Amino acid sequence: MKRAINENLWDEEGKVYIDSIHEDGTPSKVRSIQTNLIVYLTDCAIGERREVIEEYITNPPESFAQIKSPFVLFFYYQALMSLGKNDIVIENIRDNYGYMLENDATTCWEGWELIEGGFSRSHCHAWSAAPTYVFEVLFLGVKPIEPGFTKVSISPNLNGLKWMKGSVPIPQGKIDIYCKDLGEYVDLQITLPDQVEAQITMDKNTKVLVNGKPYSAETNKLLIL
Repeated sequence: MKRAINENLWDEEGKVYIDSIHEDGTPSKVRSIQTNLIVYLTDCAIGERREVIEEYITNPPESFAQIKSPFVLFFYYQALMSLGKNDIVIENIRDNYGYMLENDATTCWEGWELIEGGFSRSHCHAWSAAPTYVFEVLFLGVKPIEPGFTKVSISPNLNGLKWMKGSVPIPQGKIDIYCKDLGEYVDLQITLPDQVEAQITMDKNTKVLVNGKPYSAETNKLLIL
């Protein structure tokens, strides 16, 4: 499939993956962020083509079909985070999901455009909840190291925020994280189930409490005081 995609859907003149081939054999004239995004995430873009697609992802050409659905943002955010473009992710969430909040949304919409005089189609759309994943990974920084979250890595990052608080559900219960920039240092408090082992990465000016006890970054262990 990877070979077929590169042989049949790559437009060498336009330097882009086209959307499809029509029934009569003619190539689609549509160029979209969505198609090139999925080709990129599935590692089908090879060689210099991958670098070309990375530029499309970070700077979408105006002539391309643009992302118009929160559903696609889940994949878009994944690609941006893999490229280290966290600032674009945060700004995009502020724009699109901030728009929902400004219009009194309490759940995630299926879309963010006016449709027949009303906002979106479905006003409670699980497939639109990309920020719940992004906040867990990008801000709270919780990732599994071993299956079943028996061992996790935790690397909270305020990413310009003054403070944050959140929980990550895991099979053993949940991991609670509170983080606040106090100026002279960052206050980081983590609560996790006893049966879960954690590797914590943090800045030097961070004071950490794990389950209420001081934590040493040097030894990656709790301090016995």
